[in-house]
Amino acid sequence: MATQSLDGCKAYIYNLKDELMTETTIADSYSDAMEIEVRAHPDLINGETCKVIILTSPTPYEFMATIRARGGKFVTLALYHGKEKENRRSTRYKLDGLAVIEHIGTTRLQTPIQVHLINISAGGVRIRAPWHTMAIGSIFALRLKIGEKHTQLLAEVVNSLDTSSEFTEYGCSLVMKK
Repeated sequence: MATQSLDGCKAYIYNLKDELMTETTIADSYSDAMEIEVRAHPDLINGETCKVIILTSPTPYEFMATIRARGGKFVTLALYHGKEKENRRSTRYKLDGLAVIEHIGTTRLQTPIQVHLINISAGGVRIRAPWHTMAIGSIFALRLKIGEKHTQLLAEVVNSLDTSSEFTEYGCSLVMKK
């Protein structure tokens, strides 16, 4: 991302309350795209912090930015804390806990597999499990404890990432029971 020119990319600038302040096109980018210049707008006040979503191809990026300079028709924004923008329908909540996989497919495991919960949202869960426990497309039953209550989720592995020779992280979509 740092070497990609942002000139001509569409940018959406939000205040810290996530209210859209302006939609614009980047006129110029400097210093390996860590500063951008956009058309001036009355809501863009020097020194304020804002959120900028830049539509780059193939993936949009989200930055926090400080409005640096205001002069004439253009405003300079200093970008920092950039990350790929995820097109998520629901908020992802970080978790730090344990759960167990009791079934993979229609097979009930004799010994449940203990996994570490990374995050959860209304549509999915991310877990860390022993290396190569499941394949993409595997459907499994995940039993977790929230407070004093136990609950079971049915999930399907949609992506995986080997984080070491011992563990794999699995991105999973929640599945409705049939």
